[in-house]
Amino acid sequence: MKDTISKFNVGDVIGPYIEGNSYMMAKISERKVMADSAKARHILRNVQAGDALGLVKAKSYIDSLKNLIASGANFNDLATTNSQDPGSAQNGGDLGTFAPGAMVGPFNDAIFITGKEGGMYTVETQFGVHLIKVEKLKFISNEGRYKIAYLRSPIVPSQETQDKKMEEVLAASEKLKTIDALNADTNIKVESANGLKKNDFNIGNLGSSQSTRDIIRWAFDKKSKPGNVSGVIYTYTDEENYHDSKHVMVGLKSITKAGLASAESLKGVIDDLVKNEKKAEIIKSKITSKDLNTIAATFGLVPAKAEGVTFASGLIPDLGTEPKVIGKAFASKSGVVSEPIVGQTGVCIINVTNITPGTAGENVAMIKQQMAMSNRSQVSYKLMEAIKKSKKVTDNRFTFY
Repeated sequence: MKDTISKFNVGDVIGPYIEGNSYMMAKISERKVMADSAKARHILRNVQAGDALGLVKAKSYIDSLKNLIASGANFNDLATTNSQDPGSAQNGGDLGTFAPGAMVGPFNDAIFITGKEGGMYTVETQFGVHLIKVEKLKFISNEGRYKIAYLRSPIVPSQETQDKKMEEVLAASEKLKTIDALNADTNIKVESANGLKKNDFNIGNLGSSQSTRDIIRWAFDKKSKPGNVSGVIYTYTDEENYHDSKHVMVGLKSITKAGLASAESLKGVIDDLVKNEKKAEIIKSKITSKDLNTIAATFGLVPAKAEGVTFASGLIPDLGTEPKVIGKAFASKSGVVSEPIVGQTGVCIINVTNITPGTAGENVAMIKQQMAMSNRSQVSYKLMEAIKKSKKVTDNRFTFY
């Protein structure tokens, strides 16, 4: 979609195409050029989460300020005397210059999606109610941003198909009675999950469900021995479309005793790390060019483009968390193709095409408040964990759940 959308016009329909387990159709409903940065001021009235009466009062307060401004009052002066954002109030509500994504969602959208220079907007966020004044919108790249509407139709197997698959699994389970037999069967997908604990509720790609808990309880049953295969077929259901999504046979590979882990118990994890290192060395040895298109063609790939990457996020769109790659990017000069970088998901070669200078004047007080709220939300959990650890509480939930 990202590679082809610029070729279409507003109103055009793309598809149908398959994405994941669904047929999709998309319609381009709007296109606009979004500012690359903005300068704005705001007045904040704080509201605690869940305080409905406080929200009503804050909205009324902001409305009264808007009436004063309409009557000729100065926004900066009102921000100084009425805003409850300590970081900006003393500067007349000035938030400085910032890029898209620097502010929380509703605040960001009011400025970059619907905002116009000189406009004033009332916005609710987790901090309270804001009166925002957009002072400047700066356009550099003039790249189009798109609003897209989607239609989605899930690809759901019929009941006949589900029944047939279950018959195949039951037939296979009659022959696969040991771990070795499971590993030797080329018709099934074998995966490993290491480091499971008796109260866990999540296993690898299986996620969390009652079936997952049943698997873990079987593994920790005293009757289950290494090499054994459970005689039960564990069925997982697509929770959105209500059909059988996978059938799982489970074998107990090993039991790790409490204490220092043995080399054998960690072999599976270490094997994967070593294999990835060796794969990276092989890939790097095949890269002999400094031209991205030539390198991509060597591996049958197409160069991808990542936009809006920030040092603070540590995240690259469509690639994931890649701190090494981001570190190299921010240490590089524009237009210089990098050496191969061994990341967490593969080997990357980057060419920084555009650098937007950082801006001073970020709303530090708002960021501090956001971080404080995040830390407060973890207090009850961490307090309980500390009590369990200090009092040596034994968790026996696995015996009945």
